Amino acid sequence: KPFFPIGDDLHLRGLSKREQFAMAAMQAYLQSSSPMISINASLKQSQEFIAHSAVKMADALLLELERTQP
Repeated sequence: KPFFPIGDDLHLRGLSKREQFAMAAMQAYLQSSSPMISINASLKQSQEFIAHSAVKMADALLLELERTQP
């Protein structure tokens, strides 16, 4: 079920909770004053690392929410 549905059209859909959490994690990471990106890493490696980390954070949050749900 979409977290933020956008319209009734079957071709449009909102973001899932996982996508929303990953987006928030990525935004926070990119806005941080000292991102943990190696100076020697290429831009593509840095982008892949940030995206992968954001998804892992979203997954961890969803698991924790599920685990602690009454």
